[in-house]
Amino acid sequence: MSPALAPATAPHRAPRHAPATAPASTPRRSHLKLVAPSQTPRVRVRAAIKPKVSRRIALLIGAGVLFAVLFAVAVLQTQNVAGQMHLDRVQQDISDRQAQAQALRLESAALTSPERIVTEAERLGLTVPAGGPTFISTVPSGTTSTGDATTVDPSLLAAPEAEVSLDETAAGSVDAVLTP
Repeated sequence: MSPALAPATAPHRAPRHAPATAPASTPRRSHLKLVAPSQTPRVRVRAAIKPKVSRRIALLIGAGVLFAVLFAVAVLQTQNVAGQMHLDRVQQDISDRQAQAQALRLESAALTSPERIVTEAERLGLTVPAGGPTFISTVPSGTTSTGDATTVDPSLLAAPEAEVSLDETAAGSVDAVLTP
């Protein structure tokens, strides 16, 4: 037990004996009597324990709260770092995909260039005819043949009159827009 918490006892003193002759001016107290030292009970003086225990409990609670707060801060920092690492991975993935998309755009532009198409056609053996391109007109199925002349129904040859805007042609082919 620490010295601060040990029970305190009053020091043992030898009793004072009354002087042989009492002074005349002091009245004698007859109701008081002298007690022998062996008969005196020892009085123990205890320090108040409650305030010290309360301080200890308050100190322990304060230390516990401080530990809990510091632990919570550490957990939140860990979560923050993990989230930042995930965000960095996602941003890296986005930049990789953007670079890949740019490379594919460049490859597509190179593959669709007219010079490349001409060289690929020549490699396959396709050549431009000497007289230039030849257009072949197809005859619709509504023809009638009479002897040496072929007649065609004019309603089949003429396209119906329709106004076509740029938006309509962008949505599909012109033939799909013109056919009823």
